[in-house]
Amino acid sequence: MITKRFIFDHTVQLTKKFFEYLPARSKTCVLAEFAEQIIPVQTQQTPVGEIQFYSFGVLPDWRAETLLTKEPETLEWIDNFEKGSVFWDVGANVGCYSLYAGKKDGITVWAFEPSSLNYYILNQNIFLNHLDKQISALCIAFSDQGGVGYLNMSDMKPGSAFNSFGEAENSMQGANLTLSNVQFHQCMLGFSMDEFCAKYSVSTPNYLKIDVDGLEPQILDGAQQILSSPAFKSLLVEFECDSPQYPSIIQKLESFGLKLVKQGKAPVINSKVINIRNHIFSKVSQ
Repeated sequence: MITKRFIFDHTVQLTKKFFEYLPARSKTCVLAEFAEQIIPVQTQQTPVGEIQFYSFGVLPDWRAETLLTKEPETLEWIDNFEKGSVFWDVGANVGCYSLYAGKKDGITVWAFEPSSLNYYILNQNIFLNHLDKQISALCIAFSDQGGVGYLNMSDMKPGSAFNSFGEAENSMQGANLTLSNVQFHQCMLGFSMDEFCAKYSVSTPNYLKIDVDGLEPQILDGAQQILSSPAFKSLLVEFECDSPQYPSIIQKLESFGLKLVKQGKAPVINSKVINIRNHIFSKVSQ
């Protein structure tokens, strides 16, 4: 039986052979025209309406395909945002959750993604969905202090993750990002969240999502004024539960009046359960 995968693989091989017979300059011109004209767009029907995704690569396409199934707790969290709220999506990648929040009525979204390639796709997604009035995207990194540094990238594929700002190592399970396997050092401007708010008079977020694959403790250290603000309502952050820092991080968040109300499921990567979970905290009324 001929499968879709079989047809796809043979179509790719035939296309490659076609280009092999073209003169070098003609090949470049044709490929350039292809890249500009053939824009793969995936459409997802969601509870907040239709969302279009620029599927510029296998990973962005997969992220769009799994929007409704990968992190249901994140969508449920966003569904409960109060109208008129400000949402910060830190480590937005290609913007799946920023788009979902941006489609809701009365939500202002700030999307932060340091990877230049992911940032390009993020903005294409904002453009496709006509959400440039609802979503503001910035290509900057957050940590516990500001300055010029490097985003140490595990690879340059679109939609990739497991990058680390300011440090050449990422201890999160599955990342294995060390000095020996960094594929690219992207120069990057970094801030602490508190510094960024104060310097540019940006509204304090009511809802904050942090998904940065290992630098969560440093980012939270630089967000103490935000976390203690009366306007702040809820935090969704991904933690490695087996990390030695985990108990002290939870305790620190509790000191800001944040109560852990939900944990997501641990993902399975390469048939192995990785104890990395989304944690949702809500501000306890004083």
